Amino acid sequence: MTKFAGPNFSTHQDPESLARGCWALSYLTELGRGIPPERSPLAEFDPRSVSGADLLGMASPAALAQLVALREQAEGVLLPALRSRVGEWAVGPTFEGSLLMNADADLIAAGTLVEIKTVLGSKRKDGSRYAVLDAPMLFQMVGYALLDFQDEFAIREVAFFSARYGHLACWGLQELLDSLSGRQVDLPTLRSEFERFLREPLLGG
Repeated sequence: MTKFAGPNFSTHQDPESLARGCWALSYLTELGRGIPPERSPLAEFDPRSVSGADLLGMASPAALAQLVALREQAEGVLLPALRSRVGEWAVGPTFEGSLLMNADADLIAAGTLVEIKTVLGSKRKDGSRYAVLDAPMLFQMVGYALLDFQDEFAIREVAFFSARYGHLACWGLQELLDSLSGRQVDLPTLRSEFERFLREPLLGG
C-alpha cells in the first residue's frame, strides 16, 4: 500500500517505458497473488541472470496498444473526476479486516473507494461487447468498505471504473448500503457484525 497527499501530478516518464514497466509488474503481481511460477511467462528467465531490459522487453506491440488505450481512458474520464478529492490517497490499500481475509482494493482517493476493472464485458449476439456491473463486483466494493473496521480511510463514497469503456459510476456509501438492504443501515454496526462473522471460524464458533 502506498499513501500520499493527493491528487498528485502526472508522471513525466516516457509513456512506452512506463507501459513496459507496468506490463512486467503485472506478471510479478500474479506471482504474489498465487499464480504457480511455472505457469508464468516469467518462467522463461533465469532469476539469477534476468535483467531489467529482459523484463521491459516482455510487452508485445498488442499489449502496449492495450495499455495506451487504457491510460487514455483513465486520463480522459477517471482522473478528471477524482481531482476534486483532496486529501489522503492510497494505492493498493489494505484494511484492518485484511488480516482476516486476503483483500486489497485498487484506490482510495480522499474517502472515495475506486474499483477499477479491465474486463472485456459481456458479448452481444453480433459479437460486440458492452460494459457490465454484476453483483459480485458490487459486493466486492461494499466488502472493502466493511473491512475498514475502525473507519481508517473514512470511506464515504464508492466508485466503479470500467477502464475499457471509459465509464465511471459513483455512489454514496450510505445510500448504496441502504438501497442494497432495503432499509436504513448503521455502518458502524454493520462493520462490527461483519468483523464478528469473519472472526467466528477463527474462534471455533
